[in-house]
Amino acid sequence: MFEAYLNGARVGHDVLVLALSEYEKRVFCMTYDVTKLLRPGTNAMGAMLGDGRFFAPRRNIPTTMRGFGYPKLRLQLEMELANGKVESVSSDETWKLTTDGPIRTSE
Repeated sequence: MFEAYLNGARVGHDVLVLALSEYEKRVFCMTYDVTKLLRPGTNAMGAMLGDGRFFAPRRNIPTTMRGFGYPKLRLQLEMELANGKVESVSSDETWKLTTDGPIRTSE
């Protein structure tokens, strides 16, 4: 479960995405046209992640649930410039993160 942001504006209007899957076999992804949210110069991307069915801290209550660890993010922004060149920005280990945000739980 996620909410993505670009320059402070929420990307998309989806709620409770992505679809449940067998994560060892398949991970779904979402694509958005964010052209209107981009600005000339520096842009800022971010996301809030929720547990969803990926992370199940209560494995046996009320029934057995399989967990896959803490939520993870893979984000990629593809930009086609006016000159036709394509640039890509991807999330990696240099991105900042915190577990001290305003949302304390997401069950």
